[in-house]
Amino acid sequence: MPDALCSQPGTDRRSYAITLSGSRSGVTNATIANKCGATPSVMYGPLRRAPLLAETRRVHRTSDPMTCQSTKTIRADEARRVFGVEGEGIVLALLDSGVHRHHVHFVAHKNLTLPPPLRHMDFSAPELEEGLREQEALVDLVGTGTHCAGIICGESSNEADGHIGIAPKCKILSVKLFDQMGMGSEKNIVTALDWLKSINRDGRKPLIHGLVANFGMSSDVTAYPCGLSPVCEAINDLVRSGLVAVVPAGNGGYIETDDKVSRLKLSLFGSISDPGNAELAITVGSTHRTFPHDYGASYFSSRGPTIDGRLKPDLLAPGEKISSCWIERQSSAPKKDRRKHVKSAPASYSRIDGTSSAAAHVAGAVALLLSARPEFVGRPLEVKRLLIETATDLGRVPWAQGRGLIDVVRLITKAQEPLQAATSTPLPGLERRAGETSRGAAGQPPILPESLRPPSAIAEGGKRFVIALSYPGTHRELAKQVVYALRQLTRLPREQILFDLFHEAELSRFDLDVYLPKLYADESELVVVFLGGDYEHSQWCGLEWRAIRQLIKERHGSQIMPMRLDQSEVPGVYSTDGFMDIRNRDPEEIAARIVERLELNRGRGASGR
Repeated sequence: MPDALCSQPGTDRRSYAITLSGSRSGVTNATIANKCGATPSVMYGPLRRAPLLAETRRVHRTSDPMTCQSTKTIRADEARRVFGVEGEGIVLALLDSGVHRHHVHFVAHKNLTLPPPLRHMDFSAPELEEGLREQEALVDLVGTGTHCAGIICGESSNEADGHIGIAPKCKILSVKLFDQMGMGSEKNIVTALDWLKSINRDGRKPLIHGLVANFGMSSDVTAYPCGLSPVCEAINDLVRSGLVAVVPAGNGGYIETDDKVSRLKLSLFGSISDPGNAELAITVGSTHRTFPHDYGASYFSSRGPTIDGRLKPDLLAPGEKISSCWIERQSSAPKKDRRKHVKSAPASYSRIDGTSSAAAHVAGAVALLLSARPEFVGRPLEVKRLLIETATDLGRVPWAQGRGLIDVVRLITKAQEPLQAATSTPLPGLERRAGETSRGAAGQPPILPESLRPPSAIAEGGKRFVIALSYPGTHRELAKQVVYALRQLTRLPREQILFDLFHEAELSRFDLDVYLPKLYADESELVVVFLGGDYEHSQWCGLEWRAIRQLIKERHGSQIMPMRLDQSEVPGVYSTDGFMDIRNRDPEEIAARIVERLELNRGRGASGR
């Protein structure tokens, strides 16, 4: 990430870390990077290397109290005094550039010492030996991970300087995603998120209570529905497993252009980046550390709505002019040799802007809430509801401020009410399980034909899967598009759909020829079969087809929905059998017909047709 330095009379000298990767509205990020008011760009187009989200401007000044001012702004200092909590017993995973193990800020409360069996993990370099990955997760060569960790937790040994985190005694599990150049791959990010989910197998007794995912990437809406990219899917799945997920909205809310004719300063609505588009995550925008009512949403903070029209961000927190921990290194060190020049025991603090800093404030507030009210552990949607209900309206449009500024005292006070009172009124953006609320304003149901009402997210008859798909490998891409269309339409979690890409670990077994047909026969409410000439020649389809034909013989034909890919003859398919011809139909229409069949099977589709 090349650094561009600029200054103006009467302003601080700042260093800018800009990822030059893409353009928007015909303005290149290279043009933006030359401006003194530049903010980090968001990568547009298909992601292969994901830029760090919080690499915003850094002010070389260390005299300001770290979060003294912003802590007062969100009333976290008052909450610590009134409720006597400091985040003790809470573990938050920080997905960023690593955390520097030797920073003195984390010594007093041993914030980086984890209870077994938890351990830090580096996913930025999968080729590392297993024994080194824990060690490397506590090496930060960029600085943003250490900066955000210092906002969340820890405390300086010098009481006079006021350096104290929002939840001083909270533990941080470092999940390192980015190398020394601040770059990481989407595949490694998804792998890291799946690893976290594997740790929290018991959602009601999680070992990790929440996460902060401090990275940003474009939403490739040509390949996936907005909010259903692999990264967003993984974030949503973690929330369903019991983790509170806090993510930044992004720093793409402002650009400045300069050409021979005019200079334009543009505020960009619809600029939320992934994982901020994840529906179940708490998406945080930025405001000023001291004067939020005057400044409103920070100029660089990404604004909603999402590309598909949902309300984001969810709320605001201080992310402008935030001082926190920093790593010291010789400024002349080349980036490829940064590791050799990082001091062994840094005690420096520095100021940056960014929605990652805002997300860190909310994560610290979550740690205070969970330590004060442990009954909310494993209930992430209720935590999100409380945060939204208790936010302070700053008088800005929802696309900029969400519900407003976080208020920690009101948050914990509201949490002291009975749980039923805290969950009685649905809010938009929460509980997107099928059959409950869906994407729409103020909790209203979607405008769909009666035949397209989403089915329940729980399979009937105690079965594991609402929908299962059987298809020849040559048509995998079509099946994949149908699956994603189904998820967008129904909001079914991946666990409720039998599709091999969602269950790779389970299906990696030697007895799959016996195991898979049983899943179709005994564990699936509706089996969608893609029939065609290739189906006959596929060994696995042959095994599945025998199980499916057996269901038909046992008078369970309603459990099967055949679809014809072509008119080739398929043994076992008779002229009297009904099927759906999908040769000229798009995935969305196919998905809609599958939902209609589910409703017919469940006895809800008899009227209105």
